[in-house]
Amino acid sequence: MIPSSYYDYFKFDIANLETQFKKIKEIKEDDDNRELLEASKDLFSYAITKEKEGYLPIAKMKDEKASPEQIEKAIADFDTSTQNDIQVKFTKLMNVAKAYVEKHNINAKIGI
Repeated sequence: MIPSSYYDYFKFDIANLETQFKKIKEIKEDDDNRELLEASKDLFSYAITKEKEGYLPIAKMKDEKASPEQIEKAIADFDTSTQNDIQVKFTKLMNVAKAYVEKHNINAKIGI
């Protein structure tokens, strides 16, 4: 087994998000799916940026054995600075997705 680090884990997670984001951006946009795609792109773009700005530095702190207090403060600061925005973007996407699946009679569970 190859040893891993917190930093490597989040780099991998970000790479996966970027792959999914690329797939979303490749979907042909039309009047019917525009709002859904815009909400998806908005959430993914924000999440990727915030993982890079917030999670990577915190992961590095964990790997470098920073004190639990320093790590907890960094997490609390990050959560405070992002929680409202991410919740708004997620809720918007879920509401748009719900309307889309209802309009198209798609059997799907939406996460709100």
